[in-house]
Formats: sequence, structure tokens, C-alpha cells
Amino acid sequence: MNTQPNRWKIAFVALAVVGLITISCLVMRLFDQSMTLSMVDDHCGRVEAALSVLRGAMPAALHGSGRVSQADTLAILQKQNPSANIISEPSKIEMDQIRFCFASDGSLDRIEQTDDYGTKVSDSPTNRDTVR
Repeated sequence: MNTQPNRWKIAFVALAVVGLITISCLVMRLFDQSMTLSMVDDHCGRVEAALSVLRGAMPAALHGSGRVSQADTLAILQKQNPSANIISEPSKIEMDQIRFCFASDGSLDRIEQTDDYGTKVSDSPTNRDTVR
């Protein structure tokens, strides 16, 4: 009787283990990519919704008096989208991924696009590739 292990059995088991590891890695990459794509889709939808509210609010803001004040901007945004989460602070108004910054005299100074954490998109580090 031959007590040495069969080389074909060892090769089959080794290839089966390598195959299972490879398939597991591929499945994990597929899930990772699908999650990334769903987050990108969600981000694009939120930006599109915020920009459509901004697009609808601008004609009303421009037809008013010459300068757009913080109170006027807040009233117009609340009228355009009553269910939106709008945060008003002394010098800015934030709505999802858009920030309205006001000068010390109360007039609209600039409009910034922000990310999910409230930081400006232009504040991203430039020494590495960014995912958009």
C-alpha cells in the first residue's frame, strides 16, 4: 500500500483554495464598486435637487430690490422648497450642498458648493487624486 499523498489530490485542493480566495476577492470588489456607484448616484441626485431649487430661486431674488439680503434669500429658499433642511447662521445659509455667504452689510457675497461635511469642494487636497 502506498502511504505517500496523491499529488493530484494535493494539487486539486490547492487549486480549489486559490479559486475560492480569488472568487471571494472578486465578489468583494464587485460589492465595493456597486456601493461606490450608488453613493455617486445619490450625491449627483442631491446636487441636482439643490441646484434646481437654486435655479428656481434666482429669478425671484433678482426681481426684488437690487441687493439680495439674507432674510430675502432664506424666505425665497423656504418658499421654493418647504421640506428642505435649511440652516441659517448670522453670515451664511446652508441648504444640502450649497452655501450662501453674506457680507457684513447683509448682502449676498458668494455662493459655494460644499460636500456632505460642509467643506468647500475647492478645499480638497491637491496632492492626491480625488474621487468625484
